Amino acid sequence: MSVETLTQAQFHEHARQWETTTLKTEVLLACGAVVLSILGLAGILPNDLAAITVIALGVVLGCQGTNVVLRYTELLYEAGATPNPRAMEVGRGITAEFLGGLAGVVLGDLGAVTNCANDTDVSSRDHLWRDAPIDE
Repeated sequence: MSVETLTQAQFHEHARQWETTTLKTEVLLACGAVVLSILGLAGILPNDLAAITVIALGVVLGCQGTNVVLRYTELLYEAGATPNPRAMEVGRGITAEFLGGLAGVVLGDLGAVTNCANDTDVSSRDHLWRDAPIDE
């Protein structure tokens, strides 16, 4: 496996492409989270939509965290603090936003799995109660 050396112009081009892509992703996910939140508040599958919204917002936070790291790395590289921008990116690659986003995705997944398990239990109990005679 060979190591590719990036020139400063190539690094800036990759940074701009990544920034544009994550900006579009953040906008789409944030708009989707707003729509899902409104639907959940309206009473349409509130628990399921809340879990999906938390996952979407976790991804948004993760994208913002990677943008912060990328911009910070780019600024250090421009200032001459390091000759290798990749080394700094790996060294300072975890920010609070990224960790918050990761936690949001994990908790959203756990909420979705829990909702699926609860929905299965409720439907099986509902089926049992439907066939039971009512004493009056």
